[in-house]
Amino acid sequence: MEPPAVPCPLCKQRTRPLRRRPSRPHGLPPTPLYDCRACDLLYWPLADDAMTALLVGATYNKPEHEARWQAERTPFFAHVLDETERRMAAPCEGLHVLDFGCAFGHVLDAVRERGGTAVGIEREAALRDLVAARGHDVVATLGEAPGPFDVALLLDSLYYLHDPVSALAAVREKLRPGGTVVVRVTNRNALVRWVRPDLQGDARLGFSTTALRRALQQAGFDAVDVRPDVGVGKRLPPHRARFYRLGGAASRLVGYRRVFTPGLFAWARVPDPG
Repeated sequence: MEPPAVPCPLCKQRTRPLRRRPSRPHGLPPTPLYDCRACDLLYWPLADDAMTALLVGATYNKPEHEARWQAERTPFFAHVLDETERRMAAPCEGLHVLDFGCAFGHVLDAVRERGGTAVGIEREAALRDLVAARGHDVVATLGEAPGPFDVALLLDSLYYLHDPVSALAAVREKLRPGGTVVVRVTNRNALVRWVRPDLQGDARLGFSTTALRRALQQAGFDAVDVRPDVGVGKRLPPHRARFYRLGGAASRLVGYRRVFTPGLFAWARVPDPG
């Protein structure tokens, strides 16, 4: 029986199911992945209650695993802030930063150490309590976040959403004119299509250079710059570190029109009418 028609979250055109059905963790139903070649986007239309169950069961949401994730991710967060400061030609000191999907609040810690202020958004109540106990502002929804912000960070969070354009547009409304959004997502579509469908992992959306740029532009951002995640600040075994470096070099050779690393970064700006 043919799976039902599913529109692309970006262009709304009809997608095609991948022929091979991916295996899924935590005993979830075998929902197929859908492929929009026009956007180069993969979409897993998992119901919200099933996605919530999946995220609740993930180790990166459990306080007993915080020490591990802090050791692994803190250098990466420092790299993201360093690069953002470089691009803005301004230090974090005095900036108001939004972290969309703050988990344990380690980005909030890093911003505070640099003299900025930050607000986290976190859906899990236990994590909100943990972050608030450390003196941070943390809320459950974007609508509650007290802006305007100078910078919004969406690091490995955008690909869990059904409607990335609406989410990015709502983030844009929270930013000042000229404010910056920083997005990090995975970039595995070729591997998912041709090697192993389960490499999509627990992400609803499989992004590409084209898809990420299109989502940001449709949400009203300009000066969109999509670049490879070359593994800076990550604890990678030597063979994976080489893979990241080679992918970054190949991306430079084609002028970043395509990116060949397993992850993507994007920096974009809110238009400033002044």
